[in-house]
Amino acid sequence: MKRLLSCLVILGLFVNLLPLTTVSAATKVNVALNKTATASSTEDSSKTPAMAFDGNPSTRWSSSYSDSQWISVDLGTVTNVNGVKLNWETAYAKSYKIETSKDNNNWTTVYSTTTGQGGINEISFAASSARYVRMYGIQRATNYGFSIWDFEVYAAEGNTTDPGQTGIVSGGIYKLTAQHSGKNLEVAGGSSADGANVQQWTDNGKTQQQWKAIDVGGGYYKLISGSSGKALDVEGAFTYDGANVQQWTDNGQANQKWKIIDVGGGYYKLISGSSGKALDVAGGSTADGANVQQWTDNGNAQQKWKFTQVTTQQDTTAPTAPTNLASTSKTDTTVTLTWSASTDNVGVAGYDIYRGTALVGSSTTTNYTVTGLTAGTAYSFTVKAKDAAGNVSAASSVLNITTSSSTQQDTTPPTAPTNLTSTSKTDTTVTLTWTASTDNVGVAGYDIYRGTTLTGSSTTTNYTVTGLTAGTAYSFTVKAKDAAGNVSAASSVLNITTSSSTQQDTTPPTAPTNLTSTSKTDTTVTLTWTASTDNVGVAGYDIYRGTTLTGSSTSTNYTVTGLTAGTAYSLTVKAKDAAGNVSAASSVLNVTTNSTTKNAGFYIDGTTLYDANGNPFVMRGINHAYTWYKGQEAVAIPAIAKTGANTVRIVLSDGQQWTKDSLSTLQSLITLCEQNKLVAIVEVHDGTGSDSAAVLDNIANYWIEMKSALIGKEKTVILNIANEWYGTWNGADWAKGYTSVIPKLRNAGIKNTLMVDGAGWGQYPQSIFDYGTQVFNSDPLKNTMFSIHMYEYAGKDASTVKSNIDNVLNKNLALVIGEFGIKHTNGDVDEATIMSYSQQKGVGYLGWSWKGNGSGLEYLDMANDWAGTSYTEQGNAIINGPNGIKATSKICTVFN
Repeated sequence: MKRLLSCLVILGLFVNLLPLTTVSAATKVNVALNKTATASSTEDSSKTPAMAFDGNPSTRWSSSYSDSQWISVDLGTVTNVNGVKLNWETAYAKSYKIETSKDNNNWTTVYSTTTGQGGINEISFAASSARYVRMYGIQRATNYGFSIWDFEVYAAEGNTTDPGQTGIVSGGIYKLTAQHSGKNLEVAGGSSADGANVQQWTDNGKTQQQWKAIDVGGGYYKLISGSSGKALDVEGAFTYDGANVQQWTDNGQANQKWKIIDVGGGYYKLISGSSGKALDVAGGSTADGANVQQWTDNGNAQQKWKFTQVTTQQDTTAPTAPTNLASTSKTDTTVTLTWSASTDNVGVAGYDIYRGTALVGSSTTTNYTVTGLTAGTAYSFTVKAKDAAGNVSAASSVLNITTSSSTQQDTTPPTAPTNLTSTSKTDTTVTLTWTASTDNVGVAGYDIYRGTTLTGSSTTTNYTVTGLTAGTAYSFTVKAKDAAGNVSAASSVLNITTSSSTQQDTTPPTAPTNLTSTSKTDTTVTLTWTASTDNVGVAGYDIYRGTTLTGSSTSTNYTVTGLTAGTAYSLTVKAKDAAGNVSAASSVLNVTTNSTTKNAGFYIDGTTLYDANGNPFVMRGINHAYTWYKGQEAVAIPAIAKTGANTVRIVLSDGQQWTKDSLSTLQSLITLCEQNKLVAIVEVHDGTGSDSAAVLDNIANYWIEMKSALIGKEKTVILNIANEWYGTWNGADWAKGYTSVIPKLRNAGIKNTLMVDGAGWGQYPQSIFDYGTQVFNSDPLKNTMFSIHMYEYAGKDASTVKSNIDNVLNKNLALVIGEFGIKHTNGDVDEATIMSYSQQKGVGYLGWSWKGNGSGLEYLDMANDWAGTSYTEQGNAIINGPNGIKATSKICTVFN
């Protein structure tokens, strides 16, 4: 489908053109990127003109369904241009022209064709001075409108859009080097998270040190990180000296706009659009990791930055090939495909779907329906992934499938809807609900009848009938239908009488109860409450901050946004019904938002645990059974540190089974670990194997009691909430327990990275595969990782070890092997694969345990004495093995 337009030259189809040639890639500068766009029409609000110029290949402009439509871009200043690129969607132009103008009134045609083929058209023409460039679509090639994924305009060689006297090319990718240190501006650790810190670091060529400069008008630019796609941002739009600089999702606000001013010698200062202050390396430090902030413009070297355009370090890594291509349904003319998502070093932008070698469509999701097929015909389909840089993956495996025969069309109707009922009524309306029908292919919708008259249709299982008469009896039924046009039998009849107009509803709902906060951040509070009741029906809820209405909800939860960090708020909720009656307020909930902290300690980004300096941290450590061997820690913990370990996991008790460990004990243990440069993972062992939610809640209460030992230690302490809680192999109830206690811990002010053991005594990783994302999302700080204990079930052989690790990482969750040994009660353990594959995948591991295992389990000891003067068979394997602690451990950089 995609042909070089240069082949059209021989047909003599150009008007006022030099012969079409390809613009040299080295000289292409897209001067239309993110510039103001207009069009003659727009299909809908999701396909606006700006989307053709936003640099995103998965967004597009689409016109109304008629000929003679245009799309135009304002370059902002008169610019010499000599080419365009049009990336057409399926709805392309058969006949169109490219026009330029200086005043948006008088247009010059620089290219035209009557035989457009769609695809990607790269068009060159004689250099033309223009401020406005447009595509004028004369005739459509399809029944749809005109639709373009990307519209680029290229500056003639030696000319760019107005750079504001800086020489910075809009759309160019740069590294920014501080004059005083020679180090580059970078996103710490290559994090993709909102709020990730920005620092200086030695030039390493990574994308986290690359920034795309995009002209946003008025002499300002936004700087977009090459590793995350997020903007350089002054935190909170603060205006004071020392306000932190971070990355944040591009939002177009003034604190993401920077005026780039030439200060001579090849250097520039960057002035924030929100504060007028300069981008500054704190204290003029020359160290790696020195923080970047804003500060009053003082002309010092730490406020001067060299822009070096990156031309050889662009993203050239293709996504992985899509896997598990399958068909979920088919008809005589369509096939619906699904596949497992690809991965990419930056990010997957979309997928192209092929029928044989022909491109049939594109998708930004992992499903697509191929249409226009022939009945009873065999087809071969493949899918390729693509990224924003244009890299394309290898094809998926081939899916061979035959469409349904046209003589075997779907003739089976859906089942009749059941349980038709009315949830509310007024004098003129009745709201109906029913239980969904089933169908051999799929239910497409429902038709609602008043007597024998069709009154409306719905694609859901509810509908409100309007325009009724007060005090009148009506009979309603519902029928289901499928895509083939088959219609079910009618539901049972619902007889109902509308309310009398003289008896209007004046009864308010009851007040909402049990108002509580399930999570909060520095700027948000999430509320839930128990539903109100009403004589007719509750229509919704209004949420108040003090006496101010802050929002409304039709469900029993709501997130209040736009709050100030570290501030106390009083919140209430009122219910309302369709007649406008409003309940009394709920009881007042007083809640204080979190204080703002950036990189206060360990944090999770995807599958990686980062330390407070923004460096990935991979645990290599040993478990120590403190609560049963009190007094040995002064010898054991230094001995564990001498193995080269960077982490120790400490067994504690909350008093439910063993003697409760006190606050002072916990504080002393943390101090001892820090003195030995060991990250401390603290865990309560009393819930081991228990399925009781009350036991887990008691453990959470213990940590809240101990929180003064944890708060302020986010850099060196990780909280493993409960050892092996939930012994049954049941992921749903395991998740229910943790989604309850995690918000409770966060609301108490505990911000340490959390660790959660899998169900089934830690050996049922399926619980993490199925419900880990739900547990992770219950953490408002999104700072929770997971632990598998690999013994005779979860770690029995190489294939099991690798599958368990991969399945967690494929869920984009962070993982540690929290316990393992060389064997266990019911079988062998493949400790060699656990260590080698963890090393390969960047996953932490913690051997169980230093010493003190009971009778019959002595083989799990790693040391022959508490001082570690010699090691056991297991100790030598885990400490001295080829992928053991000594060979692979790196001390956490917070101790450097």
